Amino acid sequence: MTNTEEREMERFQDMPIKGNIPIRLAKTTPSGYPIAKLKNQMTMLGLSCEETSQSSLEAYKKEVLKYFPQGERQVYFIAKGKIQSADAIANMMTANFHNLNEVQMLERLGVNAVEANGSWVIDDEAGGYRAELCRIAYADNFDRLKKEHADQFTGQKSTKNKTLNMPTGSVIRDTFREIAQAACDTVKTGITPEDLESVISCIIGENTSDNPRDYQVDDVLLTYLVRGYDPKKKSCDSVGVLAISYKIYIRDYKNKSDRKDGNHYYADMEATARFITYSDVSVMDRDLDWLDQKPAGNINLEDIPVPDKKIMVYEDRPAANRETFNSGLPVTAPGVYADSMIFYSPDLENVGYIDNRDSEVTTTYSRSVTVGFSHASEFTISSEVSMELDCEIVKCGVKMGVSMTMTEEWNKSHEETVSYEVGAGKEAYLYQGKLRSVILRYDPKSGTYGYLDHSVNTFSAISVKTTRKPLK
Repeated sequence: MTNTEEREMERFQDMPIKGNIPIRLAKTTPSGYPIAKLKNQMTMLGLSCEETSQSSLEAYKKEVLKYFPQGERQVYFIAKGKIQSADAIANMMTANFHNLNEVQMLERLGVNAVEANGSWVIDDEAGGYRAELCRIAYADNFDRLKKEHADQFTGQKSTKNKTLNMPTGSVIRDTFREIAQAACDTVKTGITPEDLESVISCIIGENTSDNPRDYQVDDVLLTYLVRGYDPKKKSCDSVGVLAISYKIYIRDYKNKSDRKDGNHYYADMEATARFITYSDVSVMDRDLDWLDQKPAGNINLEDIPVPDKKIMVYEDRPAANRETFNSGLPVTAPGVYADSMIFYSPDLENVGYIDNRDSEVTTTYSRSVTVGFSHASEFTISSEVSMELDCEIVKCGVKMGVSMTMTEEWNKSHEETVSYEVGAGKEAYLYQGKLRSVILRYDPKSGTYGYLDHSVNTFSAISVKTTRKPLK
C-alpha cells in the first residue's frame, strides 16, 4: 500500500464524504489579543509605564492590527517552534510516528500548540491535516517544492527585512508591520479580524539572547487556516497553513525607550512568510508524494556558493539567500558549513568635538580611534582571502567614501591617531565611518541559508570626516 493510500484510509475513516475537504471542527470564541497580555509583553521589553498605559496600549494595538491582511479565512490551530533538521521532518513518515496523533507528531518535531485560538478548534485529535501541512510548510521542503515542482505547486513566499534605529516600542511596531506585509503578499484573501488578533498575540516571545542586555527571538509561527467550513457537512472549501519564520534582534533593548538624543542602538528584523492552501485533498497528497520521492539529498560540495571578489554593502540587512551570501566576506566555518560576513547599515558616528569659537588662533586636535571589528575574536578571516570593500556613506547630506582591502589583518582591531585643525572662532565635529556586519551561514545538507544573530558586529573604518554642525 502506498503512502497516499494509507493517508486516504486514515483520513476518511468515520468521516462524511460530502464537501471538498473533510475536517471536524468545533466553534469557539477567538482568544484575541487582550490588553493584559499586550501589557505583559511590552513590559517585558522594557517599555515605560506611560507607554504601557491602557490608552497607549489600545492605540498601539489598533495601529498594529491595521497592517495585517483582513479577509474571510479563519484560524483553527496555532503553533510555534523551529524544526531543527531536515532529517526530523523526513522521519515523519517512518514507523516511529505511526502511533502518534497529530499533536504528538508536531511536539516530537519541536512544534507546540500555543495558548491562543481562532474561531475554530480541532474536534478530532487525529485529524486537521496539521502534520501534513507542517511538513509541506517546513522551509526546506516548501522551497524545494516551489523551485523544483513550480509547475504544479501553488505555495506563495515573501521575505521582509529591516534595520531600525528607534525606541523599542517603535521597533516592535515596525516589526509587526514587516511581518504583516509578508503575510499580505502571500495570503491574498486575508484572515478575519477577530482571528488576526489571536495570531498577532503570539509573535512576541521569551528572550533567548545570551546577553541579558539584548532581546532576541528566532521562531516559526504556524497558523492553520480554514475557509468556508460547514459544521453540518463537517467539510470546508479549503485548508492551509501560514508559516512565518521571523527573527528580531534588539541590542540594549531596555535602554532604547529612555534615550532622549535619538541615538538608539540598532535593531534587526527579518520575516519570511510561506503560505499554501488546498481545496482538494488529492493535490495535497500529490505534493506529499513528491516529497516522499525526492527527499533532501546528501551534501554536494559543488553546491556550496563561492563569494564574489568584491564585497557589497547594503542599506539594511538583506534577505538570507545565495545572492547575499556571494556578496559577503568569506570567514572560516565549523564542519561542513560555509560562512560569509555580510555588511550593511553604513553610518557616520560622532567620535570627537572641539569648540574653538572663543579662540583667535587655529587649534589642532588629535585623538585615538579604534579601527576594525568590535568583536574580532568571534570569527577568523583566512590568510587566502583578499577582497575589496568600497562604499559611500551618506548622512544628513554629508558624504564620505570608504575604501579598503579586507584581509587576515582585520582579524584584530587596532588604534589609529587622527588629527584635524579647527580655525579661529569655529567649532568642528569629528565623524568616523561605521558598518554593521553579521555572519550568514550556508548549510549544504539542507541547502538553506540563515543568519547567526549572535554574530552581529560593528566595523569601524579608518575613514573620518569633520563637519561644522552635528549630524542629526
